[in-house]
Order: sequence, then structure tokens, then C-alpha cells
Amino acid sequence: MAATAKPNRFAAVAAQRSGPTPTPGSTNEAKRKYTVLLTERQAVDLDGDITQLRRRLGKRVDKSVVIRELVALLHEDPALFEHVVTRIG
Repeated sequence: MAATAKPNRFAAVAAQRSGPTPTPGSTNEAKRKYTVLLTERQAVDLDGDITQLRRRLGKRVDKSVVIRELVALLHEDPALFEHVVTRIG
């Protein structure tokens, strides 16, 4: 009598978990790693903003994707770029 394989109870869960949906800030391009030092207030604000994004979008939002989107916006939006120049300057 041949032994039958046990059903893999994790297969259904694994099949449901596909990778994150690509967004403009999360391409398959090679990525460079940066370390950013935030103040405690900035870290709390960022965490709160990420929580709001997750609630609004109804899905997990990775902080690195948000930061890449902010970098893209800075590059694409001349008014935002000028605003940052004014704040830093």
C-alpha cells in the first residue's frame, strides 16, 4: 500500500501571501541603503503618518516605500523642491 502525502496546511496561506504590489517608489531597480537620523518627534510623526496611510489604503505600507515616494515627489515637483530649499536655507 502506497503512503499518501499529508496535505500541507500552510500551502493555502502561502498562496494567499503574494509579494507587495509594486508602486512607483518600489521598482525592481537596484537600491542603495541610507541611514537617516530622525528626532524623536519626527519618528513619532512618521509612525503616525504610516498608520494613517495603512488605515486609508487598507493594507500594509512599508516605511521605505513612503520615503522613496517622498524622494520621487521632491524630484518631480518644482514647488515642493523650492519649499524644501526655503525651509533648509
